[in-house]
Amino acid sequence: MKGKLNRKYPQLAKEFHISLNGDIKPKDVDVSQVKKYYWWKCPKKNCKADYKATIRQRLSGDIFCPICKERAVRRQINEAKKDPLFQQWLELETLFGEIDEHIGELLNEDNSKTKKLKHGLKSWRKIDTIEKSLKQFRKISVQVETKGKEKT
Repeated sequence: MKGKLNRKYPQLAKEFHISLNGDIKPKDVDVSQVKKYYWWKCPKKNCKADYKATIRQRLSGDIFCPICKERAVRRQINEAKKDPLFQQWLELETLFGEIDEHIGELLNEDNSKTKKLKHGLKSWRKIDTIEKSLKQFRKISVQVETKGKEKT
C-alpha cells in the first residue's frame, strides 16, 4: 500500500477532516501509515459527525461513523421489537422469571415440623403456580417452534 490518500482513494480523501487534522492534507497522507489516527467526517449530509480512525480501519470497513452506527443499531432493535417471535420470547422470559421466583421461595422456606403444617398449603399453591407457568411456557414454546418452522 503505497501512494497518497488523495490519489489512491479519492472518495476516502473527501471524508478526511482538513480542519481537525491541522496542517495535514489528504495529499500529504501516505496510505502506508496504517497505524496513525486521523480525523474523519461522516459523508452523510444529515449527520456531520467527526471521529478518529486509521486508514487501514477506514479501508477495511471496520470503522464507521459512530453516530450513524448507533442509529442503525437502534433501528434494528426497534424492528426486532415489532417481530411477533420477539414478543413471544419476552413472554417466555417473564414466565421464566416467575418460575425462578417461585422455586426460590420454596427452597428458602423453613421446613421445620411446626411450620410444615402451617405453610403446607402455601407451598402447594406455589407448586401449583409453577406447574401452571410451566404448562403456559410449553404452550408458548410450541407456538414459537411452529412459527419458526413456517418461516423457513
